[in-house]
Amino acid sequence: MREGKLRDLHDLFQALADDNYRIVGPKRRGDDVVFAELASMEDYEAGYVCTANSAKDFIFARTEPILAYDYDATQTRVRDLLLDVYPPTVIIGRPCDARGMQSLDAVFAGEYEDDFYLKRRAATLIVAVSCTAADDACFCTSTGGRPDGVEGADILLTPLPDDGYYVETGSAKGEELLAKYEKIFAPAPERALRDHAIETAYKDLRHDLTEAPERIKPWLDNFANYDSEKWPKMAFRCLSCGACTYVCPTCHCFDIVDEGKLGVGERKKNWDACQFDHFTLHASGHNPRARQPLRWRNRFTCKFKIFLDKWNLPGCVGCGRCIRVCPVGQDITEVMAAVAELGE
Repeated sequence: MREGKLRDLHDLFQALADDNYRIVGPKRRGDDVVFAELASMEDYEAGYVCTANSAKDFIFARTEPILAYDYDATQTRVRDLLLDVYPPTVIIGRPCDARGMQSLDAVFAGEYEDDFYLKRRAATLIVAVSCTAADDACFCTSTGGRPDGVEGADILLTPLPDDGYYVETGSAKGEELLAKYEKIFAPAPERALRDHAIETAYKDLRHDLTEAPERIKPWLDNFANYDSEKWPKMAFRCLSCGACTYVCPTCHCFDIVDEGKLGVGERKKNWDACQFDHFTLHASGHNPRARQPLRWRNRFTCKFKIFLDKWNLPGCVGCGRCIRVCPVGQDITEVMAAVAELGE
């Protein structure tokens, strides 16, 4: 890991823009701050805790044509839509956003490889900016994260009192970026300045659930609890609207459908959600998760058991987006606490 100091984020933005990078970061849109393309540093919203959407929007497309087809009376023609080159992109977000990328990488670049995801991911640099504040929905330390975590990031920037940034690399890509733009970086200052900058975020974070995952996983591992009578109560408020899955940085379910008209069309990959009532509907008409508590159980189990079993990574990074967006106040940390209590 290399360390250094970035005097001004404008310098990095300009250097990347000069090299034709598409820059994605937090941008004010009405009352919300969202991940969006930034035309200039004037678009960059520095004083935010968490964006409304997640950075996965720019790696794992909401809807994406994967092939095109047309046919007539004599033949059917199929055309591959995978591009050779995707635009070089830099995503500037929080450490929880970078950590979410690790989980997506495990899904789409592991045993089964998604070429569309891999092409975008290879063209993308992840720049994480350490949190200097948090709100009551933030709980990253309860899922193994930190407001200054470098996991999943190519470069971590921590704001310093003099408006500069303490720089740490988290990957070979990050090392290459520091070498390429070495003129805008200076030697690293005392690390104590960096640590002081994030003290407020650590104080604001929820810490009451830090040990909860250690009790949650064994309870979920016990198959006797799969049909526990506790699930309906824990999931009572959920409307199965799917909002939580769409803003989550690690949710990755999708469907593949053919869309078109007579003689021509496209096969598309569209985001889906395990909270929808038809998500597991079989062609026979049987639905193994016909009731909403069963769908909530699936999502919670995916976050705190399945991800860990399959990839030894968290399915939840504690960003709190699902808490902020839920129209009825369903709070995943309340379920974490309830399951942790059952697992004691």
